[in-house]
Amino acid sequence: MTATKHTTIHKSPDNPLSAQRYILDGLPLPLVVHAKGEILFANRAFRQSFDAVDNLFSICAEHQLAKLTTHFNEAIKGNKLVITLTGLNSISSKYILETYTDEFENNAVLITLFENYQIQENLEKETIRAKIASEANVLLEKEIEKHKKTQEELKRTQEISKSVFNSSIDVIISTNLDGKITEASPSAFYTFGYSKKEFYLLDLYQLFANQDQFQHSQEQLTKDGYFIGEIENIKKDGTIFTSFVSCAAIKNQNFETIGFMGISRDITDMKKAEYELIKSEKRYRDLFMNLGDGIIVVDTNNNMLDANTAARDLFELPDDTLNCNLYDFVFEDDKVKLLEAGSILRKEGSVRSIEFRIVSKQTQRIKEVSLSSTAIYEDAAFVGSRDIIRDITKRKEIERLIQEQNSKLESIFENKSEILIWTLDMHCQLSSFNSKFCNYLKYNFNITPKIGDSIIELLSTIISQKALPYFRNNLTQAAKGKPQQFEGLLKNYGSGRSFWLETFLSPIKLEGKNVFEMACVALDITEKKNNEIQLTKSLKEKEVLLKEVHHRVKNNLQVISSILNLQSSYVKDENTLNILRESQNRVKSMSFIHESLYRSNDFSEVNFSEYINNLASNILHTFSHEDCPVFLELDLGQFKLNLDQAIPTGLIVNELITNAMKYAFKGIKDPVLLVSLQIEDGQVRIRIEDNGIGLPDNFSIHESDSLGLQLVTTLIEQLDGEMSVKVEKGTKYLITFVKSFN
Repeated sequence: MTATKHTTIHKSPDNPLSAQRYILDGLPLPLVVHAKGEILFANRAFRQSFDAVDNLFSICAEHQLAKLTTHFNEAIKGNKLVITLTGLNSISSKYILETYTDEFENNAVLITLFENYQIQENLEKETIRAKIASEANVLLEKEIEKHKKTQEELKRTQEISKSVFNSSIDVIISTNLDGKITEASPSAFYTFGYSKKEFYLLDLYQLFANQDQFQHSQEQLTKDGYFIGEIENIKKDGTIFTSFVSCAAIKNQNFETIGFMGISRDITDMKKAEYELIKSEKRYRDLFMNLGDGIIVVDTNNNMLDANTAARDLFELPDDTLNCNLYDFVFEDDKVKLLEAGSILRKEGSVRSIEFRIVSKQTQRIKEVSLSSTAIYEDAAFVGSRDIIRDITKRKEIERLIQEQNSKLESIFENKSEILIWTLDMHCQLSSFNSKFCNYLKYNFNITPKIGDSIIELLSTIISQKALPYFRNNLTQAAKGKPQQFEGLLKNYGSGRSFWLETFLSPIKLEGKNVFEMACVALDITEKKNNEIQLTKSLKEKEVLLKEVHHRVKNNLQVISSILNLQSSYVKDENTLNILRESQNRVKSMSFIHESLYRSNDFSEVNFSEYINNLASNILHTFSHEDCPVFLELDLGQFKLNLDQAIPTGLIVNELITNAMKYAFKGIKDPVLLVSLQIEDGQVRIRIEDNGIGLPDNFSIHESDSLGLQLVTTLIEQLDGEMSVKVEKGTKYLITFVKSFN
């Protein structure tokens, strides 16, 4: 459709506008009167917005023709519709079209209004802005109210602030706008060397060693309201020192600057340290390279920029290259963990002790490492990080081993047996205990133990006051490193029940260190102790009976000895008399054994030394020679034998001493009889020696027809022993056998 330019209609006497055209022409919104698109009249606003056209379809984009046609058809049907069209007349604006039917100059027509969508949007935005402004005013009112409360709180905290001001170790000084010091902390007087009175007479500039620095600080305070930096101060005695200063304006409640306040700290030593640090840069570079932990420097993409020797060894890097990325070595399953740590590093500036695994490209060895990283900034921009990487492979292996051992110990600690286990620190306070310990005290004594309880105070109510010092002593000895084992009686004085515990105290030591705790293990032996008490009682009864038996045996043997003695008074034959006398001595030797047992508290063994002493003395008394008494030499020591060995050994000694007394000393001027008892390596050695006339030539004890010597031979066989006889300046007998401990 070809567009034709509209003729502009002016109101004049020659071409007057109808009233309807005049009203429509003056509307501010573009308006068109048309017949299904064919323009019959267009008002001024439309003509100003669009080029001259005679059909609305000519200003509509091709893809919107159908939409416009539907719009007009619905309007003809009497449906008032509103649509939005874009790109009308090659203009990228949006328009809202509203079409309805009406009469124009007595003809039924369509009237379409054009409303600029952008204007509508701007109007809505202004409405929103107005609403936001209204809400902002409400918030502002709340903020003012909050500020008032803050001011009240500030007033209440003035005293606290003053206290902090007076106790500060940093120098705090406030001045008025003229630079006159109005207030200062006590540390200021000390630092600058002035008295309080002198200090308040100073102007601030007098504390500056460099007046250019003073002017600079004042200019910045005036301009920005604060100053932060290093300055050179001067003391009363002329000493110059470096301070780090932070100054800010002091404002009143109306936010008017009324003065300035500064906080400073003497950093002279720190500056010297910085100088030394710079001076020793090479030394620290050497230290960096030779540190035991690996240190690397990476850029923002984790490419390695620098690495010390330990890091190269850890990653197994060649000495002549560093062209690699940290993530090239990270175990695949751990990369997500390291990425998360990297995000934290960028936000917070550092991360600590991130554990992960690395894999060497050379050997494919898997190592466990711990990483601590510090961000590197340049002009407040993150440019990389400095990472300390430590090989913790061995440590992790040890931790796993310790965990396994702890699990085992925990299993032992909380075993299903009835063993009570607890540990004490060096103050004898509970540091741990198993459930059996807790339940035992709670059930039997209504005591609930807690970590930190004193074991002495905990048990003082159930241990007798007499036993308490012994318990303390056991604890003291264990604390000195000496293991203790003891039995103790605990008593519930409420119920009257008693309990026996067998307790073991073991010092817990660290290698190369002193005792730092005690391990305590106890077992309830109440039933065992009760059985022991019953058994002891029974044994005492049996001991009494056994003593009575030995006493009766001894008496019976003495009766036999007396009978033999009486019988000998009726015997005239010297040979028979000797036989009776020897028999009497044998009975006496056995009687002495039972008498020793009767008098002893130990029925298992006889004091054989005492027995031989009595036996030898009795034999010497029986066969004494008044004209030439025999000197008895005894070397007996402390010697014990059990009953099974004591009786045959006693009979053997009896026979040999008797023989010596009867036959050895005829014609001997100074007779001597030696009896010696010894034990070496469990071997009993009995020596009986005399300085008598000796034995006949070719004498054999095994072929002797003497009843006594035959008895000796039989008894030695009974002992599984041996006897040797030596004739040299008398007769020497040596009897040996193994001591029985049963």
